[in-house]
Parts: sequence; structure tokens; C-alpha cells
Amino acid sequence: MLGTKEIGISLNIFESDYHGDAALLKTSTDAAIAAGASAVVYGANGVPDLPYFVQNSLPAMTYNTISDFTAGCTDAEYANASVTKVATVTVGDPTKCFDSKKLLPKVTSLASEAALAAVPQLGTLKPALTSTAFIYSPPLAASQPLFKAAWLATGKTYAGDYKTTGITPTQDELQTALKNLAEAGNPQIIVTQLNPGPTKSFFEAYVTLRDDATWAAKPSNFDALVIFNTLSLGGTDFSTLSAKAFAVASDTTRTYNIGHGIDRDHPGFAPYETAFRDYRGDPSIEVEVQGACVYEAVIIEALAMLKAGTSTDGVAIAQAIEEVRNAPGEKIYAGDFKKARDLIWAGQDIDFDGTGSCGIDQSPRGFATEMVYVFSRIEADGLHENDDTAFHFTE
Repeated sequence: MLGTKEIGISLNIFESDYHGDAALLKTSTDAAIAAGASAVVYGANGVPDLPYFVQNSLPAMTYNTISDFTAGCTDAEYANASVTKVATVTVGDPTKCFDSKKLLPKVTSLASEAALAAVPQLGTLKPALTSTAFIYSPPLAASQPLFKAAWLATGKTYAGDYKTTGITPTQDELQTALKNLAEAGNPQIIVTQLNPGPTKSFFEAYVTLRDDATWAAKPSNFDALVIFNTLSLGGTDFSTLSAKAFAVASDTTRTYNIGHGIDRDHPGFAPYETAFRDYRGDPSIEVEVQGACVYEAVIIEALAMLKAGTSTDGVAIAQAIEEVRNAPGEKIYAGDFKKARDLIWAGQDIDFDGTGSCGIDQSPRGFATEMVYVFSRIEADGLHENDDTAFHFTE
């Protein structure tokens, strides 16, 4: 019971990355529907079976930062008869769009945006370096043309790229790719979008090549190669790296890591941090970006149900998600749920900006239009955010 109005909000929160396990996704979704779920918050690393949510008219908001699979039709594409609406996910084909009915919004941005965010940062950090190559995994294929175009637009040199054969390439595969890129284009910077395991293999591949006395064609600048990771490596155990590989990975003068992070100066961060620490009973526990994003996704869906006046009509809820995330409307931050509820009930618009941890505003395709990124350093026990490095990037 909220105030004098009763609403039914049934949420099922998935906090696991399915890593392509479509069967597990379907089983979990079936269980959620059977339990009365009318909206879902989930993480999905490259799961291609997301149309299943659409078939069940179930709004499913992802907080995951890796997959670009959730791209759906925009209002303009729905109105354009020349654009074919298809039942399977399609990315990058202007003649087709995925008929998602806007049921698959994302509290974060496209993963490919992180590669774009790297371009101006590299220009600031390493202005004298002019040549890059790009190594990425198949789920992030959309990143390659975007990064290439943005880099070339700065007037610098694009030395080539390599798409791995799967999401878990071996050290041997990465070593061959790195060697070929070095010999063909002699890049000064390697930008990567790889999962944590392959990122560790990349560092091992690099030092193996660097120390290979039989590699006669090794470019002179290879030993000083700058490495820029653009995919979150949070929770990764780097203590298993060899000493040589760890020395490179942890060298903050040549190895950089950016990922979605927290803007601690954002108006919504302090109230969320206070509530989180109170709930956990630990006044010093650090807020993690993924947990904050899950919180934002849940609150957005709850506010959307209030805005739509229903907790059972998935399509109406999905439409309202876009409305509560965007202007016009009064800004709503973490801790403002009651304020937002009262404004909605009074017929007023709201603009939810949350905790400063996830996306601000929603694009016509369902992604966040503005993201917070942070620089992190690699230590043996994992990735550690560098202080005062948060920056906003709008594609």
C-alpha cells in the first residue's frame, strides 16, 4: 500500500551473467513469470535469446555493460515502412530493426561506447602517440567501426584490428594476433575489449612476444606498447599472472583501464551510499557500481509502473520507463522514491537520475545516453578505482 493507492509491483531480480546460456535464461524467466513477475532486472553477457522476454511482454532492464544485443526499434523506425521489423536481434543493419516493443531497456550504455570514450582520453594521456590497433571479442563487434571512425577523425593512424574467434580466446591466439598487428601496422597503442580471462591471457601473450629473442621483425616501439582496456575487469584475480605479465598490467604509466563507475560528486550518490552502508551494517563498506546499477534499474521499473498505472501491462510499463528517465520533469535522485511517487500521482513529470553510477537519460533505442566512467589500476587482488578520475561521456 503506497499512500491511499494500492499497486502490485512484482519484480524478479536476476543478478547473474548467463554467458550465452539461453536455456538457463528461459528456465529462469519461466519461473519468474510463474511467480507473477511483471518486470525483470537482469544481467546477460552476450545472450542472443532475449526475444524470449518480448514474446512474454515482460520488460527486462539489463544492468550489464558488455552485451549490445538488446538494441531494438526506435519510434522513428517503427514509423518508417521501409525498415523491416524482425523478431530476432539485429545490430548495425539500417534496413532492419529488432521488434523489441521497447521491452529491453538498458540502465547502462552500449558496451561499444567505452571504446569511443577511450579516444579523447588517449588524446589527453598520450598526445604524442598517433597509432592504435584494436582487439575485441565477437559480442562487441559493433565497437570496431565506431572506434576506428572516431580515432581517424582525430587525424591519427589506425593500424588495424583483430576480432577473436570467441569470447574466450587462448593465449596462443592472442599472441598470434598481436604479433601480426605489430608487424603489419606497428601500433603504439593497443585498445582492447576483452573479457577478464582473455585480458589476463593478453598480458601473458604480450610479455612472451616482448621477450622472444627469435622475433627478428619485432618493431622497435613494441617494448613500450601502451595498453588501454575498455571493458570492466572488476572482480578479476590478477595474482595468477606471471611476474612479468603482472609488471606490465600494473604499470599505471602504460596500462590504462576504464569502465563504468561512480561519480561521487553526483547529487544522488551520498544518499545511496548512506542507505547502502546502513543496510549492510558497515559504515566503511564501499559502494560497487554493479549493485548501484541494479538498484537504479529496480527503482526505474517501480516508478514506471506508477507512471503507467499498471503492474501487469508490460508494453505500457516499458513505454513509461523511457518517460521517467528523460526530461522534462523534476530531477529525482536516490532516496527520492516517495517524492517521485507523489509527483507522478499529482500528474507531474519526473526525470530520474539515480545514484550517479549508471546512465543518465535514455536513448530512443533504450540505452543510457550519458555514462560515468572511471580509471582503475590493476593490483594482485583485483581492480581498484583511481581517486577523482570519474568522467562523463555522451556519445
